[in-house]
Amino acid sequence: MIIFFQKNTALKHLLLRHNNFEENGAVHFKEALATNESLETLDLSWNKFRTKGAIYIAEGIQENFGLRCLNFAMNGLGSEGAEAMGKALKVNRTLLQLDLSFNRIPGIGAGYLAVGLQTNDTLQGLKISSNPIGSEGSHCILLAVEKNDSSALMYLEMFNIRVNDEFDELEKRLKEERDLTVLHAGLKYETSLSDLRRAEPEDWWIRDPMTKLKRYVKENGYRLIDLFRDFDKDGNQLISKEEFTLGVKQAGIILSEEQIEELLRKLDKDKNGSIDFGELIEGDREYKRLRREWAESKQKKAEEAKQATEKVESAREILQRLSVSLEGDRRTSVQAGERQASLHGEHQAAGDTT
Repeated sequence: MIIFFQKNTALKHLLLRHNNFEENGAVHFKEALATNESLETLDLSWNKFRTKGAIYIAEGIQENFGLRCLNFAMNGLGSEGAEAMGKALKVNRTLLQLDLSFNRIPGIGAGYLAVGLQTNDTLQGLKISSNPIGSEGSHCILLAVEKNDSSALMYLEMFNIRVNDEFDELEKRLKEERDLTVLHAGLKYETSLSDLRRAEPEDWWIRDPMTKLKRYVKENGYRLIDLFRDFDKDGNQLISKEEFTLGVKQAGIILSEEQIEELLRKLDKDKNGSIDFGELIEGDREYKRLRREWAESKQKKAEEAKQATEKVESAREILQRLSVSLEGDRRTSVQAGERQASLHGEHQAAGDTT
C-alpha cells in the first residue's frame, strides 16, 4: 500500500482511521509523505502511532508539498510528538487543516505547537480539543497567532479546554482584528451551582428564600418541626399553599409572592400541592448541600487564583523561551550542516590532489 501511495499521482483522498499502524507503519508513511504530491486529504486518526510514530509523520509533513488536510486525532503524541508537529508547521506551507484532538498533549506541547504557529502562514484550521494543555497552553497558542501577522488561521477548536482571563481578553481583541472563530470550554474559574441561582455565585444564598426561612427559625429558637406545626393550621400533617403563604405572612418573614412560589416548588418534591415534614427536611438538606458546594467552590477558586499568580512563567515567557530554544536548535543544525559540507569539500579536494 505504501508503495502505491508513493507512486500514485491520481489519488486525492485517503481515509485510514482505526488501524494499528503504530510506530513501524509511521516510518513508511514518512517516506510516502516525503515523495507524494498528489494526496490532499489524509485521515490517520486512531492508529496508535504514539510519540515516535508521530515524530516520523511530522518529519514526512515537513517534506510534503501537496497535503491539505490531515486528521491525526487519537494517536498519543505527547510533548515530543507535539514538538515535532510544531517544527513541521514552521516548514510546511501547504497544510490547511490539522486535527490533533485527543493526543495527550500537555502544556509544554502546546508551547511547541505555538512556536510553529508563529511563522506558519497557510494553516486555516486547527483542532486541539481534549488535550491537557491547560489554560497556559491555550494562551500560548493564541499568543502565537497574535504574534504572526501573516497567520491564515480562521478556526481554532479547543473543546474541553478551559481558558484564563488573559486568553479571553486576547480572543476578544483578535476577533475584532481578524476573521477568527475560537471554540473552547469557557473561563477556567466559571462556576454554576444551580439553574436556580440566577444571582451572582457570590451571593445567591443571601437572596435564596430558604435562607430567610432558616434565619427566622434560628432567630426564634425554633426547630424545623416547630415551624412546620405553626404553619400546619388544620393539623393534618400537610402544609397547603394557602397555609404556607399565611404562615409566612403571620411570622413576618419578608418574602415576595415570587419567592414564596419558588420555595413551594422546591419543597413540594412530589408535586401534590402540599408539603409534608419529610419534604421540608429534604429541602433543608439540599439547601445545606448547595451551601457547602458553594463554599468549597469559592475556596477552590481562591486557591487556584493564588496559584495562578504565583506561577514563575507566564504564557508569553514560555513562548519566548521555546522560540529561543528552537531557534538555537535550528542554528546548531545549520552550523553542523555547514561543517559537514566543508569537510566533504576538503575530502574531495584532497582526493583531487592525490
